[in-house]
Amino acid sequence: MRRLTIASTAALVSLTAWLSGFLPEGIPWVVASVAIAGCAAYLFKQRPSAPFCSDVALVVVVTLSPISWAGYTLLLLPIFLRRVWCPPLTLSAALLVFPANLLWEWSSTHPHDIFGPRMLYPLAVLFLAVDLFRHGPE
Repeated sequence: MRRLTIASTAALVSLTAWLSGFLPEGIPWVVASVAIAGCAAYLFKQRPSAPFCSDVALVVVVTLSPISWAGYTLLLLPIFLRRVWCPPLTLSAALLVFPANLLWEWSSTHPHDIFGPRMLYPLAVLFLAVDLFRHGPE
């Protein structure tokens, strides 16, 4: 998995791939499993509408999958169109506007810089998740 963060664009979006860069092997998968179970429990307990469940599923899949190409962030577009804009959502959109090819070039030339510009896309998806869970179904 450590190679994944260096050799592909997965590092641009996937939180699991990013975490594998500095946590012991296996720990990112535990984090991902706990996050998925937590989201499932939240959705089961709250029983929100289908569009909200879809929004949460899209964010979880893009954030925690081991291979998340930057183009997969287009799958998040319905979330931006469906929600009322607030600071976390606006910040997420602003970070996703940054060109992925520039991040890829930076990641290729600086493979050990895991806290630099490589963090823009994972942060954007995390801000989107914060907005989803903070405001809940709208």
